[in-house]
Amino acid sequence: MQKNNIKRLKKIAIWTASIFSVLMVVLVVHIYLVTRPKAPLPSEQIFLSRIDFEKSVDSLEAIRIMNHVQAMKGITSAHFNHEAGLFAYGYQKGLQTPEAVHEEVTKFTTLKSKRHIVSEEDLAKGCPAFDKSSFTYKFGEFVKNVFH
Repeated sequence: MQKNNIKRLKKIAIWTASIFSVLMVVLVVHIYLVTRPKAPLPSEQIFLSRIDFEKSVDSLEAIRIMNHVQAMKGITSAHFNHEAGLFAYGYQKGLQTPEAVHEEVTKFTTLKSKRHIVSEEDLAKGCPAFDKSSFTYKFGEFVKNVFH
């Protein structure tokens, strides 16, 4: 009876280690593929910009504004947080500018808005979506530094 339990525990340990190893390899390959350097094409670079509205926006008005902006040349995506009054969009450099989009939005709606311009201090901090103290970020940076 004791030998069967030891055999069973060995099998479980081997399977667990194998699955963990495969998942780690998949994670490392994924991080490499996502972070590998790519030659940017200047005319096809996509940038993000944001327009802040003074107060929350009615959901129907938000949809109307978003559809209008998405129909503009060079806009690749648009997302509206109507409760917070934040409108973010992606645009292709060379085909569109944040100034032109904001001007178009100002003409299209009577709601008061302003372009969100990132400060130099915030630019130096990097992407705000990443928590640089998290294990995930540190592990990703480690793998990136190993391969690059």
